[in-house]
Amino acid sequence: MPLTTVGKWTVLYGLVAVEAAAVLGTYSVWHKMNVSQDYRLWMFQNHPRVLDLFYRSCDLVGDDGARARAGDYRNWGVVSRSR
Repeated sequence: MPLTTVGKWTVLYGLVAVEAAAVLGTYSVWHKMNVSQDYRLWMFQNHPRVLDLFYRSCDLVGDDGARARAGDYRNWGVVSRSR
């Protein structure tokens, strides 16, 4: 059964809403990691791949992700891992 014009717009608005929620959720996690070293430590302990993506994204936008990583590891007493 083909979608009506109203049905197509409803699906489109639903997809836009899901996309907006994903962007807001991603930004919320990034912002929390950007301002809270304690949250970065929690991410290091529970989701190290996500934290690695955070440091790499800092490098991409011009922040010094390597320096942030080194400072975090020093404060946490962690020996730097080789990439």
